[in-house]
Order: sequence, then structure tokens, then C-alpha cells
Amino acid sequence: MKKRIALVDDDPIVLEIFKLVFENEGHQVTTYGSSMAALEGVSQDPPDCLLTDIMMPEIDGTELTRRLRREPALADLTIIVLSAKVYAADRQRALDAGANGF
Repeated sequence: MKKRIALVDDDPIVLEIFKLVFENEGHQVTTYGSSMAALEGVSQDPPDCLLTDIMMPEIDGTELTRRLRREPALADLTIIVLSAKVYAADRQRALDAGANGF
């Protein structure tokens, strides 16, 4: 089933790799190079799923998740937080903010 996926990362190479992977599987992908751009874009045009990096300037992926969860229209949005960090505290913080997975 084709999904609309939003990718959020401040690394353009990571965005391009993930975009290619998901598009090759038939999904429609929108990329955001900053959490602030994603906050605005996702609020205006919600995807089916959002994948966000945890470590970004401006606001991190956990705070992005928290802010998106405040919007009633995004209550059912699947949010996955990605990170190279493997600390249990980061995982728990993301889940507490409303992420569906880490």
C-alpha cells in the first residue's frame, strides 16, 4: 500500500538515501531539512508517517514530536524517531513525547 512519508533530517545525504529507498518501494516522499520547516509543512499537509532524526539544530526530533502531538489533526500520525544514539533515556524521551517508535 502506497504511503505518504515525511522525512526530517538536517543531513541532505541521509535525506536523499531514505528518499530513494522509500520511493523505490512506491511511496510518496516529502523531505524537510529542518525541524522548523517540518513543523510547518506537516501541519499544513499531514503525511501518513513521519521519520525524524533526533539530533538536529533548532529543535530536536523529540521536541518536534511533542509539538506535532499537540495538534489534534495529527493525533493519528505515525511518528518514528531515528538516531545513531542508543541510549535508553533518549528512547524513553522520544516515546514519552508521543513517538510510535524509536
